[in-house]
Amino acid sequence: MNTNKTHAKKTQRTLILVGGGHSHALLLKKLSKRPIPDLSIILVSPNQLTPYSGMLPGLIAGHYDHQDIHIDLAKLSNETGIQFIEDRARSLSPNQQKLTLSSGKVLGYDLISFDTGATPDLTIPGAAEYTIPVKPIDNFYNRWHDLLNNKALSESKTLSVIGSGAAGVELILAFHHRLKDQASANKQKPIQLQLIVRGSAILAGYPDKVIQAIKKKLSEANITIHTEFDVHEVKSDELIAQNDRALKSHINFWCTQVKGAEWLKDTQLDLSEQGFIRVRPTLQSKSYDTVFAVGDVCHFDPSPLPKAGVYAVRMTDTLNHNIRAKLANKPLKTYQPQTDFLSLLACGDKTAVGCKQGFTIKGRWVWKLKNRIDQKFMGLFK
Repeated sequence: MNTNKTHAKKTQRTLILVGGGHSHALLLKKLSKRPIPDLSIILVSPNQLTPYSGMLPGLIAGHYDHQDIHIDLAKLSNETGIQFIEDRARSLSPNQQKLTLSSGKVLGYDLISFDTGATPDLTIPGAAEYTIPVKPIDNFYNRWHDLLNNKALSESKTLSVIGSGAAGVELILAFHHRLKDQASANKQKPIQLQLIVRGSAILAGYPDKVIQAIKKKLSEANITIHTEFDVHEVKSDELIAQNDRALKSHINFWCTQVKGAEWLKDTQLDLSEQGFIRVRPTLQSKSYDTVFAVGDVCHFDPSPLPKAGVYAVRMTDTLNHNIRAKLANKPLKTYQPQTDFLSLLACGDKTAVGCKQGFTIKGRWVWKLKNRIDQKFMGLFK
C-alpha cells in the first residue's frame, strides 16, 4: 500500500505597499504581529525616513529634533521581515498587475496599496519658482533649515504662509516662535510674518471659539492676516491676487491646494479632478479590486474626506482587515470615517488649542496632551 501523500505546493503571493505614510507604517506593525502565510511584502518609498506630520510644527518651533518626528522605514521593514526598496513609483499597469519604478525595475503583485500622500499644486504662475511647498515635508524642512543657517530671514523681509487651514496656522505660529528666539539672539527685530487667507476667515469649518483663540495668538505674535486674498500670481517679491491686489512678500511657504502625483494620470485608475485615487468604502480603487489607496492620496466616495492624518491612522484597521480578506476570498468590510475627533492645534510656544464635540480647550496643558499623544504614536516605531 502506497502511503506517500502528495502535497500541493503553496503559491507565494506578493503585496506591494507604495509610500510610507501613516497608514502603511502602522500596517507594517500589524502584519508583523499577525503574518499572512505565503505572502511576500514589499515597501516602496523614495525616502528611508518618513515624517509624522503631527509633530512638524514642534520641529519647526525647535521643540523636537529631526529624528524625533521621523520613522525609519528601512529599519521598520527589516524588523518586520519586509523588503524595503528605496525608489519612486513611475508607472502602473493594473491589468497586468505590474508596478514600474524610477530605476526601471518592474514588480509584479497580487495586491497593491498606495499611501503616497499629496503633492503641492503649483500651477499658479510663479508658484513653482517663488514658493516653498510644505509637502513633501522633507524637502520643505531642508529648505527651511537652509534659510535659518544662511540668515536669509532678515528683519527687512516679509515671510508669508499661503493657506489658512490647520497646517498653515500651526506653521506660521511655529515660525514666529523660532524666529523670535533667533532675532533676540542676534539682537534684531523679528521678521514680518503674514498669513494669506483665500476666503473671509481662517480655519474654515472650525468652531468659532477655536478661531477666536487662534486669532488672539496670531495677534499677540504680530502676525498680519490678509483675508479675501486669492493668490493669482507669485513674483520674486510680491503676491498678486485675482483682483490685482498686491502684497510685498519675499519668502513664501505654500500650504494650500494639493493634488495627486502626475504619474497617476497615465494609469488606468479612476481619479478625482485633483488626481487622487477614487476608492470605494472598502478602500479599493473604484476601477480595480486589487488596488487599495489610503491617506491623502485617496478620494473617498461617496463623500471626500479632509486631508488630515487622523483619517489615515484610522484607515489602517480597515486596510489590514481587507487585505487579509481579499487574499482569503472572504467578505471585505467598509471604512466608517469618524464624524468627530479631538483636533489639537499647536501654537508654537508650547501651548495649544483643541476642540471636540463642540467643546474648546486651550492652554499649556493642552500642548502637553498633544505631545503625549504624538509621543505615544511615535513610540510604536522606536
